[in-house]
Amino acid sequence: MSSRLTRSTLATLAAVWFTFGYGGPAASSTVWAQAPAAATRFEIAPGSRVQYRVREQLVGVSFLSDAVGVNDSVKGSLIVRADGTIDPNASRLMLDLTTFSSDQARRDNFIRRRVFEVEKFPEAVFVARRTEGSPLPNPNAKTPFPIVGFKLIGDMTMHGVTKEMSFDVIATYNPEGQLVEGKAVTAFPFSTFNLTKPELPFLMSVQDEIRLEIDFKAKTSAN
Repeated sequence: MSSRLTRSTLATLAAVWFTFGYGGPAASSTVWAQAPAAATRFEIAPGSRVQYRVREQLVGVSFLSDAVGVNDSVKGSLIVRADGTIDPNASRLMLDLTTFSSDQARRDNFIRRRVFEVEKFPEAVFVARRTEGSPLPNPNAKTPFPIVGFKLIGDMTMHGVTKEMSFDVIATYNPEGQLVEGKAVTAFPFSTFNLTKPELPFLMSVQDEIRLEIDFKAKTSAN
């Protein structure tokens, strides 16, 4: 695959997720203008990670804080056809729910056993279907850091429940490195996936919202 990405490659790349990239002005102004040639695969690469954030108030503490659980067990790929549309039959992300860890072992055990019930539902799967907003940078932009923002929409299956979800994505491209890096964020109430809100001795209250964030790196290739 050439170091100069095709328009199809950019579409795939943006749809795959969020990023920080490096490419000279000359590269960014010529790459995006090329005509689509073939479908492009964006494969999640090492260095990607997932985290959840939940606002909580601890017993004996007068202010709210975030409970943050993190893991690096995210994998999958996104396929963008030559016309810029996503192939939902081959575009999915798998999130391992069994390995989240935070600063509280008791919280982690409760989240795994009582909230996610990982013995029955060990992973969450997101099937990408479409985007809102262009995933492509302006072809006339003279910047070494082409950045776009868009929504990535698809079906999330978690805890035995499937719901349509929308991720807000910020993406930046590295035309010469065949690498995409970025961030995708969504939020939903516990009830969306029939999840139990945490109840632990050290918790006074827990807000009814889970914020899910994916920091990703993805390698591109012709499909």
